[in-house]
Amino acid sequence: MKKLFLFALSLGVSSLLLVGCGSRPLDTHQLTGSLDSGAVVETASVVSKCGLTILSPAPNTAISSNVPLVFSGVIDNSQAQTLGCQRGMFEGQAGTAQLYYKNGTTRWPIGTVSVIPVSDRTSTGPVTFSVSVMLDNSNAWFPSGTPIKVTFTEENPSGQTPDTLDFPLVLQ
Repeated sequence: MKKLFLFALSLGVSSLLLVGCGSRPLDTHQLTGSLDSGAVVETASVVSKCGLTILSPAPNTAISSNVPLVFSGVIDNSQAQTLGCQRGMFEGQAGTAQLYYKNGTTRWPIGTVSVIPVSDRTSTGPVTFSVSVMLDNSNAWFPSGTPIKVTFTEENPSGQTPDTLDFPLVLQ
């Protein structure tokens, strides 16, 4: 069984975060679920994994179609040794964000891929970011209440499989 530690995020967020240590994260949709892929944390207001923290919007926020949704967050790799992982950044970006609809085990991309720009890719300390995604529901007609997610994929020029963080949302 993996040891769990309480870790206070020192970036102005007052919530306590439950961080699973090891090479696999907690599923962001089921905090009580089994370990399955870095250290993922989800509270009522924050989702975090391997130094990537989404500060807004809150998880499970209801979003509208054809309206840009802006995510803001922080990348802080200063705790990489403790967490056993870090968020990859390369050439001014920290990866991408894309909306997905999940039907059973199949994930369907909805919307375009957005690059996550960062001002200082060499910093191990806090680097803020903002990225906008937009759901185009004009051809899909997903009903209100449909669960969707944004997958944040790290920038990883090494050729290894990039790390991801799934952020849950609900269609309004």
